[in-house]
Amino acid sequence: MGIFNMFICVPMLIFAGTMTFAYEPLLGGDARNVLRVSGVCMLLAAIAVWRIKEGRGSAVVAAG
Repeated sequence: MGIFNMFICVPMLIFAGTMTFAYEPLLGGDARNVLRVSGVCMLLAAIAVWRIKEGRGSAVVAAG
């Protein structure tokens, strides 16, 4: 439960701490711009994960 909370609470705290300073000056105070930035970040994360190659030394164990 602690690890789950860490993966939920820590990003929320980082978001609350950084978005306070970026909302007005960088995003014009418009919530739609926050959604656009979030979408771009998700797209970049998907591209980063897609580029990972699974090699021979992988620690992944096949089930079955």
